[in-house]
Amino acid sequence: MRPFRNLSPHDLLDNDWYKFTMQFAMFSNGLSDTNVSFKFKDRKGAVKAFLTSYPSIPLNQVKEELAVLLNAYAALQFDERDVDFVVQELSKAVVAGKDTLLESYKSRLMATRSISIDLILSKEDGLGLEYTGSWFDTILFEVPFLAIISEYFNNHQPTPPSDESIRESIRDKMAQYTQSNAQVIEFGTRRRFSRHVHEIVFDAIVHEIGTSALTSNVLLSKQRGSSPKGTCAHEWFMFYEAAHRTSNLQVTRAGTISSLQKSLQDWLSVYSSIFALTDVFRTGTFFDAYALLSSELQARVQFRCDSGNELEYCGWIQDGFAKVYGNMLPAHALNKSIMFSNSLSPKKVAEIQAWHAAHAAKSGETQFSFIYGVGTNFTNDLQYDTLDIVIKIHRVEDKFAFKLSDVGSKFVGAEELKGPVHDAFADVA
Repeated sequence: MRPFRNLSPHDLLDNDWYKFTMQFAMFSNGLSDTNVSFKFKDRKGAVKAFLTSYPSIPLNQVKEELAVLLNAYAALQFDERDVDFVVQELSKAVVAGKDTLLESYKSRLMATRSISIDLILSKEDGLGLEYTGSWFDTILFEVPFLAIISEYFNNHQPTPPSDESIRESIRDKMAQYTQSNAQVIEFGTRRRFSRHVHEIVFDAIVHEIGTSALTSNVLLSKQRGSSPKGTCAHEWFMFYEAAHRTSNLQVTRAGTISSLQKSLQDWLSVYSSIFALTDVFRTGTFFDAYALLSSELQARVQFRCDSGNELEYCGWIQDGFAKVYGNMLPAHALNKSIMFSNSLSPKKVAEIQAWHAAHAAKSGETQFSFIYGVGTNFTNDLQYDTLDIVIKIHRVEDKFAFKLSDVGSKFVGAEELKGPVHDAFADVA
């Protein structure tokens, strides 16, 4: 195994931008001290399979080394210059009046965090990880923890990919994206092969397209002189649904719609716009909440597609608009942006772009512009399989969080919630 790189305070910026924007939105809305927990999930059992493939690696050693890395990361303290960069970038995004909160936000970000990390490991069940604390203290750990876990196991691979093979891969992919006339942002922090690979990837993208290269990674943005880009995570909407539920197992569609409305209103009280994930509780449910927003807020909502059939997604948005507006769209609904981010590749993006070109909007219909957030296909599409791992918000105070998706009956959450969610949404497996 190759030794893991040394961690430094600057690693706290090695994170996706939307974790900071959510943190400031939560801080601005007085939600910082809500107690939450996050839970790791190995969706395809890759960690368990890895442990089976390398029986000579002592299990206790793996557990201890991972625990040391995660706890060491959690104990890092921000460098003030890095926090100044975050505050500077936030000041460009917040609405008038919210900038007055940035100094107090900075002070809290510089303070010591308190979280509890529970890690278990067995050959029978693989890796289990849950961490608990205030929402403010825990929100920044999801992406770095996933990146650390991914890099730790990749360090056991016999031969890392060569720098030139990475650059060649990016040259080929960027040529395809250019040919498709696609606007692409690099979103590959959480399941990257390693930090070194990530740096080579983004520098190769910069080499291909120059200053138009953008990334969600805050550290890379600071180091390369650009502004980080991001959207809004499932976590934001999942938190609100759980927090506004009257009791743990009392899930209702009406309550979910009300929580979605509140989550959108609170976000837009801080920022000028949102790329809203519509699939958290299904796109149809999202538009029931969207209909309750004022026209001024509706105009500031753009959309993000992270599940389901991308070629059908524009139709789902148009169906939602028809439900809200009938046959006469307001001016603000005639031009909307969609961010696609679900397991993208050059081939998949080319298909979406070709479909879009073949289905140009008619007069009076919504004209869509597309942006693509490409993650693992940039930073871990090499000679080894990618760990399909996630961390999701699991609990808000004493209530479990959950999410659905636009893929059939998919459900993510505590087993105890499956029944109540099925009763509320009818078709959850």
